[in-house]
Amino acid sequence: MPKPVVTRFAPSPTGYLHIGGARTALFNWLYAKHNGGKMLLRIEDTDRERSTDAATAAILDGLTWLGLDWDGEASRNSSVRLAIAKWRKSWLLLARHITAMQRQKNWKKCARKPAPKVVHRAMTVAGVIAIRQKHPQA
Repeated sequence: MPKPVVTRFAPSPTGYLHIGGARTALFNWLYAKHNGGKMLLRIEDTDRERSTDAATAAILDGLTWLGLDWDGEASRNSSVRLAIAKWRKSWLLLARHITAMQRQKNWKKCARKPAPKVVHRAMTVAGVIAIRQKHPQA
């Protein structure tokens, strides 16, 4: 059984509904209705400096004027995205800290191991001799 079709129109409320946004909303709405699916409207207000309630209202009015409807309520997504971004950042910082701690632990472990013996062979007038160097223990 095929999955139901769900389309989404997610305008940014930084101004009026423009022709490109109207076209995208219309195509999404037509595709969803043609396939017996639904169209969701999500207001992408992640640009808090330029997003306004008046622009959101203008976009909703424009969609209504075009005769487009959506299933369910129009949802705002910025608070969810900001929470996810904050959570993700904290996990990345924790992972970076743990990785740094593991790296430091490995360095200390390697520093405790005895240094390998280094043997160089040198040609002299008397023949081949071995020169052994032993690193001092820390």
